Amino acid sequence: MQVTNTTQNQNTLITKNMSSQITLSQQEIMLVKEFLDKVGSLDRAIAMNSEEIALLKATPVKSKKKVMTDEEKAEKLRIKQEKADAKEAKKLAAAQAKAAKAKAKKDRKFFLDVVKQVEKNSIAAEKLGNKLAKKTIALLKWAQANDFELEDIVNILESEIEAARSDNNMVTIIDIA
Repeated sequence: MQVTNTTQNQNTLITKNMSSQITLSQQEIMLVKEFLDKVGSLDRAIAMNSEEIALLKATPVKSKKKVMTDEEKAEKLRIKQEKADAKEAKKLAAAQAKAAKAKAKKDRKFFLDVVKQVEKNSIAAEKLGNKLAKKTIALLKWAQANDFELEDIVNILESEIEAARSDNNMVTIIDIA
């Protein structure tokens, strides 16, 4: 067999390769025979395993898994649902407790702020009372020295008290805001 469009050297190489392929073919035949022998022994082993499998399938084997009745399934499902409900209730209770704790902390802070404000107001009222008492004493001494009558002194004191009240209200309004 010759290939067209080749040189004489290429034709010689092709011919040599073909003759060496014949030698390989003989080796390949030997390998195939060995392979077929191994396949034959594997076929026999497979046949034996197939027979064993058929025997195993023919003899009933009791299942180790317990078959549950509908009542048992329902009971298991009910228990699972109860556990899930209990877990959800626990989460809800924890969230409520956390919210209650935060509210108590906020209420306590508000109460302490109110107590602090009351203390400030009482201190301011006490200072105002002391200031008013000092002014009253000073006014009485001055009135006595300048021959004022009781009615004049009462009018002056009422105007001072009224002025102090309006100032106190303004302070209270500012403090609250």
